[in-house]
This record gives sequence, C-alpha cells and structure tokens, in this order.
Amino acid sequence: MNKKYVPFFLIPIFSLGIFATDMYLPCFLKMGQEFQTSITSLEWSVNLNFLGNITGVLLYGPLSDRFGRRPLLMFALQLFLLGSLIIIFSPTIEVLWFGRFIQGFGGATAPIVFAVFRDLYKDKEYVQWLAITGMVISVAPALAPLIGAYIGEHFNWRYNFVLLFCITFTIAGLGLRFYPETIQEKKPLNVRLFFSNYRTLLFNRTFFFYSSAAGFTLGGLFAIIVASPYVYLKLYGISEMHFALLTATGVGSYLIGSLCNRQCLERFSSRQLMCFGLIVQVVGGILLLWEAYAPSSHMGFIRGFSLLHTFGMAFVFSNANGLSMKVFPGKEGTSASLFNVIELFWTFILMSLTTLSHNHTSWPLCFYTFLGAALALMSFLMTSQKFFKKT
Repeated sequence: MNKKYVPFFLIPIFSLGIFATDMYLPCFLKMGQEFQTSITSLEWSVNLNFLGNITGVLLYGPLSDRFGRRPLLMFALQLFLLGSLIIIFSPTIEVLWFGRFIQGFGGATAPIVFAVFRDLYKDKEYVQWLAITGMVISVAPALAPLIGAYIGEHFNWRYNFVLLFCITFTIAGLGLRFYPETIQEKKPLNVRLFFSNYRTLLFNRTFFFYSSAAGFTLGGLFAIIVASPYVYLKLYGISEMHFALLTATGVGSYLIGSLCNRQCLERFSSRQLMCFGLIVQVVGGILLLWEAYAPSSHMGFIRGFSLLHTFGMAFVFSNANGLSMKVFPGKEGTSASLFNVIELFWTFILMSLTTLSHNHTSWPLCFYTFLGAALALMSFLMTSQKFFKKT
C-alpha cells in the first residue's frame, strides 16, 4: 500500500469505536426488556467501554514507538473482534459490560492513528488531515444509529455486533496483507523512560490543559449521548428510527463546523479557532442549562441547543490535538497516548456523573453538557501565558 493511501485505511479503523457505541443506542429499550434491567444499567456499558479505551490508549502509543504502528494496530483489531464476540453471545448485562470493556480496549486506536499522521505529515498539513478525518468519521454517528435502529426493528440487537465483527474481520485481513509500517526508527522500550515521559508530559501545563479542554469537550458530547436514549425514547416517547434521525442531525452540525474549521485554517491560527469553538460550546451549554431549569422543557429546544454545542466542538478537537503535539517533538506516540488518556479520563468522569445523576428528567443531559463546555473553556484559558510562565 502506498503511504499516501494510509489515511484511507486508518479512518475506517478509527470509526469502529463510534459505530460500536452509536449502533446499539436506539435498541436500549428492547435490550432493557431482554436483560430485565434499566436504561441506566445499559448506560454503564458505554461508560465501561471508555474505561477500556483509557487502558488501551495508555499503552498503544509508547508501544507503537517501540514495536511499530502496524503490529499494534493488528493487535487492537483482534481485541475488538474478541469483544464483539463476547457481546454477541452475552447472556447477562454483566457479560455485556465485560464485552464492551474489551471492545473499548481494542478500539483505542486513536493514539496510533494520530502518531501515524504525525509520521507522515507536519504542522498545518497534520491538522488538515485531522480535520478531514473528523469530517469523514462524522458520518459514522449519522449512519450507525440508522443502521442500528433498522436492525433492532427487523432483527435482534445482537446483529449490530455481528455486522461489526464482519467489518472488523475484513479490515484486519486487508491490513495484514497491505498495510505498511510508517515509523522510520523504532525506539527501545525503557520502562523507567516510559513513566518518565508520561510524568514530563502530565506535568507540562500547556500539554495538560490542551488535552483537558478536548476531554471536557468530549465529555459534554457523551453527556448528550448517554442521556439521549432515556430523554428521547423514554421521556418524550419517540420511535427508534425517529431517535436515529434525530441523532443524525448532530452529525450535520459537526460536519458544517469541520468544514468551516478547515477553511479558516488558512486565515486564522489553531489557537484562535479553538477559542471560537469553545465560546460557541459555552453558549450552547448555557442555553441548555436555561432549558433544564425552565418550567417545562421542550424536546426541540434541547436538540437545537445541543446542535449549537456540537458545531463548536468541531473547532476544538483537531486544533487541541495539533497544539498539544507541538509540545514535545519526537515523542508523538507517547504524546498521542497521554493526550487520549486525559481526554478519555475527563469524558469518563462527566458521562459517569451524568448516569449517576439520572433523575427521570432531561436535567443531567443539559447540566453536564454545560459543565463540560465551561470546564473546557477554563482549561483553554489556563494555557495562556497570562496565567503561567512559558514552559
């Protein structure tokens, strides 16, 4: 495979985790009936998937520096296949949780993908490829719930993961045959250096707060995702297909934001664009918070304000990643791993709080989306030299 085609192989891999989550969300009511459990218990299958992601991203980046990008990608795909099989044959909710954890571990390919992009591209070209990736994979959250709703309506929810297994198996087979190694020089694995690098990055204020801004942003999104099945399917009583179509509107908002971000990169700096996106997020969050405390919430307003938040997100992710990767050149694998660990850690905290705060209203969705946006903006401001001396 020519290296210029590598991104087109990585993007489907990057999309697998999104499909694995968004496909089965419309089926929560039927799954709850089959497992004889609540929607809140099913929400934990999303949260535990993120724990698996955190475990994976902590290891994959540094190990890919040592053993190469290709072996780690193949290993991750095999874990994803194993997790899918566990879910397909899960007899209880607890086994489903375990399968989702393993699937999350296998789907934690983001640091490898970012490291490969950094192997091949530099500076603005790198950010542009991340923006392109964001635009392409934004189609996944639109297609996944539509496919999942159709499968749930005509078959059993487990066939969502049968389909994912088949797709992953095909990608892994093609990867073993055609995917090239992109790292030029493999680095020896030094456990002391491994933890020293993480410590250096973790205590670098610029890196930490850029990563945290992305994490709180993603946490706000997943507050929407984990709370949406209850709010829209249970509270407002819409159909599974209607829910899938409603979810797809978020993709359109994100896609428009990604296109605007890519066009604006020629005129504005990554930091300026990230600041703009964070302000838009906060405005959307404030409007959601206002709706949460309104005498009677309206589904249309909740969705509309969520879309404004999603539009702002598109300006945050690729720019935050690009800015954080500049902090320690030559440590792209380790930097990508820790960036994703911090990002997923804050996401896990916010989505878990959303689940724990379940009170049979739309309040958890609205409040924690606002909280994520506010904390993301605060993290961004903490990177300014007005707060800290240059590191």
